[in-house]
Amino acid sequence: MIYQHIPTDIKYATQYGYFEVRAKSQKGSGMHTAFWATGVEDEAWQELEVDISEHPGRNAQQTLMNFYKWDDPNATDSAGSVNVGFDMTTEYHIYAMEWDASGIKLYVDNQLKRTYSYSPNYRMNFYLGIYENAGWTGPLDTTIAYPKEFAVDYFRAYKRDPNATPPADLLRDNFEDGSATDWTTGLGSWSVVTDSSKVFRQSATTGEGIVTNGNTLWHNYFVESKVKIATANGGAGVIGRYQDANNYYMLRLNNTGDKLQLYKKSSEIFTLLQEIAVTVNLNTWYTLKLVMIENSLDGYLDGVKKISGITDSSISTGSIGLRTFNADAKYDDVGAGHNY
Repeated sequence: MIYQHIPTDIKYATQYGYFEVRAKSQKGSGMHTAFWATGVEDEAWQELEVDISEHPGRNAQQTLMNFYKWDDPNATDSAGSVNVGFDMTTEYHIYAMEWDASGIKLYVDNQLKRTYSYSPNYRMNFYLGIYENAGWTGPLDTTIAYPKEFAVDYFRAYKRDPNATPPADLLRDNFEDGSATDWTTGLGSWSVVTDSSKVFRQSATTGEGIVTNGNTLWHNYFVESKVKIATANGGAGVIGRYQDANNYYMLRLNNTGDKLQLYKKSSEIFTLLQEIAVTVNLNTWYTLKLVMIENSLDGYLDGVKKISGITDSSISTGSIGLRTFNADAKYDDVGAGHNY
């Protein structure tokens, strides 16, 4: 066997940004195609490797999305295999990496697949490659004719403009105009009242109260609100991706047991996705925020992320809402948007 070294010229290296290719892989055992990044190694330890998509050709629908620390003492290894749901060898699709100071996210066709909380504080190179590996990718299938190719439509890199105006909110309501006509009442008794300032109150103390607002086609966004519960043994929260009364996500405070809870309601059935213990005092304002990005769900209480690492693909789009259960509760400063 003859091994040939392919010279690599470093033409492009940077820190932070969004990087993507639209590509089609080579099929066959023993083959693999890859789009990946590594540290430039301005210092020898700066070696984090990110496999944005490393595709063994023997499995048409499975790609590897790995993080290898190598000599970077601040990083950790995290290997992952992702089923993309299509044949990577016959169709062009987009594979991407988003990298900022908070970490790294990997995408397939704009769908979030893997996250990594470590963000290297050094430049990285980006590579495209095709290999006859005849090793960990399986024995080489010699029946596949040449030429063999990694077909790349484009590579694109984007940098965030620090002077850009943050995206506008999708919705913002502090009820100071005394009106809630934009809200659709499903259940409960809702009205704008005064509590130092104008707020939105649901006053029924038994059963469910729901109001909704926005567009059922909203996809990736946050919903947030200040919430104050006045009734013992009740709960109140915010709703995201509301499709109808039987399909949505909800982040709520429950003062029965003092808990912050993330639920989904799908096909009429409530499922508790995660809960944590918190202190829920009556007649006290708290700020809830539910962030929904692709299949990833995060919950915040008073600006601190309390619920994370939740993935669920049951509901992809929907409007926002407010919901109470067995609780007289008030809401203020309700918002939704993309500036997470």
